[in-house]
Amino acid sequence: MLRSILIFPQFANNLEIDLIRKRIDPLYKNIRPHISLVFPFDSPISDDRLITLTQESLKKVDCFKIELNHLDGDFRGGYIWLEVGQGRKEIEIIHDSLYRNSELSIFLRKDIPYVPHLTVGQQLRALQAEGLARQLNKKVFFLKAKLNRYRLNIFFQIMILRNFIKHF
Repeated sequence: MLRSILIFPQFANNLEIDLIRKRIDPLYKNIRPHISLVFPFDSPISDDRLITLTQESLKKVDCFKIELNHLDGDFRGGYIWLEVGQGRKEIEIIHDSLYRNSELSIFLRKDIPYVPHLTVGQQLRALQAEGLARQLNKKVFFLKAKLNRYRLNIFFQIMILRNFIKHF
């Protein structure tokens, strides 16, 4: 079964993200805005074990804020995202800690550099993605959320997602 480990930040202005995603992200209806810590993987690891691994990784960070204020992406791949500015280091610490575990390390995508981000558009043509990012960057984005270990633990216990990616 395909699963992933994600952060679902709550922003005061989530509506702004939703309006963009509704136009250019085919997964808009399937999953809330999120930051991936572990990309989709297929494994017999139990949900309880994944929760334990995640809780152990969360011990390495305290409460932290995240800010998203710049659009970038993998334009060739057809992706546009809001990059994490403040909070990037803490998210990378959690990501790296999860993948250091032998049960998850085999799923690390070494072909893709890890850039903490929140995807707002995908399955776009390269020129379309680049043009949209340039256009959207003219608008001022400043999204903030505060995350703490307790809140993240609850998210992970509830939101270790099963089968969230459907093949098109």
